[in-house]
Amino acid sequence: MRKWLAIMLAAVMLIVAGCSKNAEQAKPSDTSGAEVQQGGDKAYDPKDHPLAIVMILKGHPVHNIVQIGFLEKAKELGYPAEILAGDDANSANAIAMGEAGILKGVRGMLVWAHEQSFFPFIKKASDSQIKVVVPHFPVAEGEAPGLDVNLTADPYKYGQDAAKAIAEKVGGKGTVAITQGSFNILENKAAEGFKKMMYDNYPDIKVLAPIEEGFDPAIAVGKAVGIIQSNNDLVGAFSTTGGGAATWAGAKDQTRKSDLICIGMDYTEQNIDLVKSGKIYGIVAQPLYEEAQESVVILDKLLRGEQLPYFKPLEAPVVTAEGIDKYAEIIMKVKEYFKK
Repeated sequence: MRKWLAIMLAAVMLIVAGCSKNAEQAKPSDTSGAEVQQGGDKAYDPKDHPLAIVMILKGHPVHNIVQIGFLEKAKELGYPAEILAGDDANSANAIAMGEAGILKGVRGMLVWAHEQSFFPFIKKASDSQIKVVVPHFPVAEGEAPGLDVNLTADPYKYGQDAAKAIAEKVGGKGTVAITQGSFNILENKAAEGFKKMMYDNYPDIKVLAPIEEGFDPAIAVGKAVGIIQSNNDLVGAFSTTGGGAATWAGAKDQTRKSDLICIGMDYTEQNIDLVKSGKIYGIVAQPLYEEAQESVVILDKLLRGEQLPYFKPLEAPVVTAEGIDKYAEIIMKVKEYFKK
């Protein structure tokens, strides 16, 4: 009996040892599987995280530049992306499309928050675990709860750069005008920077009070003509809106004041042609294409769990005929894309 018990005990010990060995051999593969599940980028697939732009005026030429920059970079990084934009300037319509995007499962958004009515939507998107960036428009940290990153050129700085370019071209003397599409935060800051640069550095240049040119081309040209006719010593002008280059080119034609040194905003096809033809001295190249592409890069990092600073500064150089070809190439891309 004792001999039989000894044999049975030895057999049990062999079985236990074998199971223990098998468990140890299985352990590394189990751990490896857990690492794949928790390994951040190893388990992350951009295809599962669709992106979208939320904005007004889907067909606006400036907005088309932003749209193609966003869509191209999203495709390059492997993200599905779409434009959620109304055809009109009604922010409520654009926000409604953005809310539909939340329901569809969009995971990252570029919100073209040109006014504060978009701020509650940004909070709603953030509460739905969507990463949100706002390019182009300065938004103070905390002003739009839920906003992850704000990336923009400094309008005050590019206003100063425009002032310097005009002042040097006109020899530091005369009267200059400022026109704005509307009196909004972005354009007001550009105008303030322009005035400050002139006041501090060019005492022989008189700066007229800003005039609202509006967005109707004929009315805008008429206002610029009025400024020219009321100021015989006018030597130049700065417009803080995208249509301003055409406004001042038209006013120069009507008054036969081809020598006025004028700077507008944005590298639309029309504005590039005006610079190339010499009808406008230059434009402030707000980084429309660049800020859209950088927005996708930032969303990619945020969705992968990176912590990023709230604000990212961008440059908006003053571009004259010598440097305009770079922007003409971007416009060709836009035209080809939206032919589809």
